[in-house]
Amino acid sequence: MISFANFFFLYIIKIMTNKTEIIFLNHSSFQITKGELNLLIDPWYFGRVFNNSWSLLKEGHEKIKKGITHIFISHEHPDHLHFPTLKYLKENHFLSKSCVLIFPFRKENSVKNAIEKIGISYQEIKDGKKNSLSLGEIECTYYGENEMSDHTMVFNCKDINILNQNDHYTSINVCREILSDFEKIDIMFTQFSIAGYHGNKNDHHVIRNNGTIYHLHKVRDYANIFKPKYLVPFASYVYFCDKYNRYLNNFIVNPNDLRSINLKYSTFQFVTYGDQILLDEELVENRNLENLRNLNQLFDQKNFEIYQHEKKDIHSIISKIKDHLKNIDLKYWLAFKILKKSIRGKFIDNREIKLTDKTYFSNIKLNNFFKKIYNIIKLFRLLGINKRFMYIKIEDMENTVIRIDIFSFNKVDIVNDKYDIDFIVPSNQLDFALKFPWGVDTLNVTATGQFYSALPDVFLRFVQKNNLRK
Repeated sequence: MISFANFFFLYIIKIMTNKTEIIFLNHSSFQITKGELNLLIDPWYFGRVFNNSWSLLKEGHEKIKKGITHIFISHEHPDHLHFPTLKYLKENHFLSKSCVLIFPFRKENSVKNAIEKIGISYQEIKDGKKNSLSLGEIECTYYGENEMSDHTMVFNCKDINILNQNDHYTSINVCREILSDFEKIDIMFTQFSIAGYHGNKNDHHVIRNNGTIYHLHKVRDYANIFKPKYLVPFASYVYFCDKYNRYLNNFIVNPNDLRSINLKYSTFQFVTYGDQILLDEELVENRNLENLRNLNQLFDQKNFEIYQHEKKDIHSIISKIKDHLKNIDLKYWLAFKILKKSIRGKFIDNREIKLTDKTYFSNIKLNNFFKKIYNIIKLFRLLGINKRFMYIKIEDMENTVIRIDIFSFNKVDIVNDKYDIDFIVPSNQLDFALKFPWGVDTLNVTATGQFYSALPDVFLRFVQKNNLRK
């Protein structure tokens, strides 16, 4: 028989080996290990994404542990679902033989097919606590508004609860659902800087208000709702590397900027590559000072390398536009006729959420109401007969403008730039948007397009719908 002393010793060893360990790896990726479980979240460790318009501040994956049993993906954007990184992990034996990739439920199989082509097993998970995936010592739950949206994830590791919000603008109903499902959140990971279009590049006040300041408030408000013990800012370890979106680097949120935020219930934990997430307040405070110095250097724009795209053939672009316009339907035809003014960056995003939960809930509810009303107004408000043509200036081709006849949609010409321009965009980004199912979404995230009327909005929504039908 085993003695009590030996039993007690083995029990202590088991507890120690079952302790949850969390390592930050890069951008929006971290690793959770507990016993035999080895979970990897949203790996992207090298290469540019979003049509070569985003770069990592630093490539690599320091202190990643091999033998990965599960890969959890929050959503389909390439800085979270990065196929080259997944292929690299597979080919370089980072994954266990039984490794499974977990993805939010989808009705279509494009992601499933791509993952299985790499040679990784695939499993989907539906939203909500009743659909949680139990792995024994760790239980994971996905939360989202719909299957195509971003998702917040909660990892219940018995000894610690980890909330991974990443890029998700978690709705108030989902916030309530999470708070009712979990008594406490110990660690919260969240995006802290801008990503995508927040206003035209010369509208500095609009970008700073709707981008920089809004994201600072977003961090504060979600932290004061979920009340984690530690808030880990991540998913923003990138810079904008395209010639036509480099202006966004002037508006990014540096981790040092977060120190201006007053968190009522939480403590910031600033991490660099390979850092273990700490649960000791004194250790966190001491490391924060050093990490902030290192992060300040990391976010120094002197180190940012800007990528120069090749120009796309203008006649090929026009051919793609014509192919799309052949299928114009009545709703979009009417929208082209009645809309004049751009609705981007107006009213809805320009808000400040208050600190208390009650006020936050009411403001979100009120905002959703106005958003619905505003969507109706922007689509159906009669503003008189619009001008006959839409003008798209190709930014990387001097004096080149594409003119679309929106009365009949059967004429698309090249003209000079002596007109009131509706949309300015580089050729490669417009070509990408016209070509791929998620190309329009990518164009929005690159923030390389500049909008001066509602017409390009309508046009791009139509193109996206067209591409998704293919």
